[in-house]
Amino acid sequence: MIAAGLLAAAFVWALPSSVLQARTSGRTCQRYRSTGDLEARMLARTAETTAETIATDHQGTYTSVSPRTIHAVMPVIPITPEQAHRGHWGAYLFSASGTTSSYVLTTRSQNGDTYTLSRKSSGSIKRDAHVCGKTRNW
Repeated sequence: MIAAGLLAAAFVWALPSSVLQARTSGRTCQRYRSTGDLEARMLARTAETTAETIATDHQGTYTSVSPRTIHAVMPVIPITPEQAHRGHWGAYLFSASGTTSSYVLTTRSQNGDTYTLSRKSSGSIKRDAHVCGKTRNW
């Protein structure tokens, strides 16, 4: 029940109003707004919260961050295409890794678009989307 509430909160948080459209060759790329892409951003935000939880449990380091540890803490996050399909998700956690003071999380939507959320050692967060053949912030 708590996981469902976290996912609902993450979904609302994952919708940036300033970047809802991407352009390719003058035509609107609708994939950025597709259900799978929205779910990929939502999963990245939920994985971010989970990575912070893992660090809290490991003296503030992110070295234990991986798809398996994130899935163990938050089983609702799919880490394979098969899990995403079984759970009726349009995306899954593609990769996750961490160091002492940083981590990188990447989700992939069903159409192959990827969303990467990384925490730098300075504490800043960077979000990149590879959508419609272009990389941009999200």
